[in-house]
Amino acid sequence: MIALALKRMASEEGYPWRLGIDGVREPHSTSEVTLEEMKILLDVQQRYADEHSFYLTEYDEEGLSYRSVGGRSREEMQKL
Repeated sequence: MIALALKRMASEEGYPWRLGIDGVREPHSTSEVTLEEMKILLDVQQRYADEHSFYLTEYDEEGLSYRSVGGRSREEMQKL
């Protein structure tokens, strides 16, 4: 549910959409978009998480996961 809401928010910033049968804007599936269009969705997701103080799981160069705010690196998060 939240994924669809984020896609609708992203469609206002350039994420592709089409009109559904009921006349409502329906965002394209992530499997149908380009990397540039996917970046729009990821930026909206990151901004939403920052505005609502959510942590996102990021991965470092070694593939280890860590919690991140604002897309900060593991080193930046450890300094906080």
